[in-house]
Amino acid sequence: MPDDGPFPLLAHRQVERQHRYARTLQHTVQERLVRALLGLGLARQELGPAPALVIDLLHDVVRDTEAALAGVREVTDALSPGALRAGGLPAALAALAGRCPVPMTVSGSLPGRLPRLVESHLYLLVAEAVERAVENGDAARVRVTADLGASLVVTVVDDGAPPAGAADLAALAALTERAASLDGTLRVRHTPGAGTTVTAVVPL
Repeated sequence: MPDDGPFPLLAHRQVERQHRYARTLQHTVQERLVRALLGLGLARQELGPAPALVIDLLHDVVRDTEAALAGVREVTDALSPGALRAGGLPAALAALAGRCPVPMTVSGSLPGRLPRLVESHLYLLVAEAVERAVENGDAARVRVTADLGASLVVTVVDDGAPPAGAADLAALAALTERAASLDGTLRVRHTPGAGTTVTAVVPL
């Protein structure tokens, strides 16, 4: 993987913090939840005949623990996606498209791996832009492109409503800050009838 290069110290610290949080979740919270599920399974086997109320309560605890484990895994993958570590930005975006609640296409050409900082920040930028489009903009479809020329250009296009309100403004401010952490820029344009386009340009 290419060296991270002379990006701002803030960008390095943000990525290291994300990976540290992901490791903590994976090696403490997730492992404890797995052990709890194993213990609950053994308890159910050893319990034998029991009142229906006890069985129902045990099933509820197992269900809630499984839901908590799924949530921890989702957050861990969001902080440090396995697909991003293994296959870079294209693989991570493809995995994101597979989880997106609306149709999402990914295209573009990225030769080889990019610096880890760039991959991490741009993946999160796209993920946050898609989340804003779907949850706040009520988009029915999303299109993502990533191309490397004189600069790296990542574009997120949705067919939803224009950004409006405090939640959208906060989301766009966060996207702008994420692009700026890589010495990049962010541009947002809404075309009536066509949707919203978020474009991040990062020099490499």
